[in-house]
Amino acid sequence: MIRSVQLFLLRSREALSRDPLFKRLLRNSGWLLGANTSTALFGFLQGIIVARALGVEKLGVLTLVMSYVTLINQLVTSRVWETAIRYATLYIEQKNFTHATAVIKLCYVVDSITGILAFILVFLSAETAARLFIKDTTATSMLHLYGLFILISIPVDTSSALLRIGNRFRWLSYQETGVAVAKLILASIALFFGMGVTGVLGAYLIAAWLGLLALLFFSYTTFTELQLVRWQHAPLLLLRNDLGQIGRFMLTTNGGALLKLLQLNADTLLVGYWLSPYQVGYLRVARSMAELVNFPVAPFYAASYPEFARLWHQKNIQSLQNLVRKSTFVMGGIGLAGFLIILLNGEWLVRLTVGQEYLPTLPVLYWLAFGMAIAVSFSFGHPLLLAVGKATFSFLAMLAGVTVQLLLLIYLIPRYGVVAAGISFAGFYFVWTIIVLFMIRKIE
Repeated sequence: MIRSVQLFLLRSREALSRDPLFKRLLRNSGWLLGANTSTALFGFLQGIIVARALGVEKLGVLTLVMSYVTLINQLVTSRVWETAIRYATLYIEQKNFTHATAVIKLCYVVDSITGILAFILVFLSAETAARLFIKDTTATSMLHLYGLFILISIPVDTSSALLRIGNRFRWLSYQETGVAVAKLILASIALFFGMGVTGVLGAYLIAAWLGLLALLFFSYTTFTELQLVRWQHAPLLLLRNDLGQIGRFMLTTNGGALLKLLQLNADTLLVGYWLSPYQVGYLRVARSMAELVNFPVAPFYAASYPEFARLWHQKNIQSLQNLVRKSTFVMGGIGLAGFLIILLNGEWLVRLTVGQEYLPTLPVLYWLAFGMAIAVSFSFGHPLLLAVGKATFSFLAMLAGVTVQLLLLIYLIPRYGVVAAGISFAGFYFVWTIIVLFMIRKIE
């Protein structure tokens, strides 16, 4: 039996290694995996330090502040990096560098307008949010402070898209790792000097600003390497014939992004509304640990989307299908292994890292890890649908999944407490996966 398994793994490895497209995808994913490994490690250490220093209740307050600002940001701002990759890649493949530049320019403009609107909305609604979700109006100033994160983040999406288009995943990995290190160091300093939740939020803002400076430098260099032209030579009017198509794609992906943010943050806000910051603290720890299942393959999305889009624009359907099959094989194995590790070692992990105080997080941790394993196994679905121009299919799957998740949250939280967040999370991915697989079969 063992010999058969070894032979199967050996043959699988040989088959995968012979595919140059898959090797390039793994190489690009590898740079981001290195960054994700470092980011996950530094983030995990930072999470342990913050959880132990703040305690369950203050950790819940920190989580609620960040979740509210993130949700409002996504409600108003646009997910333009997917638009930038799809259309800039299309024009670059056609050697139409002026139109590619106009797409990048459009994405920066859209993000600037929506980012400013999101900041204003957070500033005006902060007191109401503090009263409803945190149940403490003194947290209004924290929401105002962290709202600055929206302004800092305005150029991030399009700049990171440029690096992906230019296959500069190594530079992106450096930037992400640097931000993680900065957050760890600065948050530790803030907590050492007893600055509490406000100090941690300030540390996150400084780290984000430093990361933005590095990202802008890298993206400017990539902009030149891609042979894109100066802004003044690429007026937005060049896109007038394609603007309707680009606008529909942007709206659809933004709708999907909004649903994704609801999927990731609605449970936090609803737990805060119905229960307390204590329960949100347990949920924060469980989510951080469940993310360990995802971090080995999280780079796959960023690396696979440009590759899928490139093959689709080249009409190389057979290579695209082969790449998807091999990706599914690898990701499924990683997802299953990650879930089993959490299931068998969850209690030990909680005791070792954040302490016995957080043991009530275990039930929700197991459900979150199960849902994350499903997400990892079929992580090719969303980038594939976007790459082939079926963003509407992805949106409908997301809509169905989020609807099920919200219904489960509303019904289960008052009855079963914070564990409802884990059950609903797994329910989302179960529904989403079934629909995405069905829709992918319809692609010619």
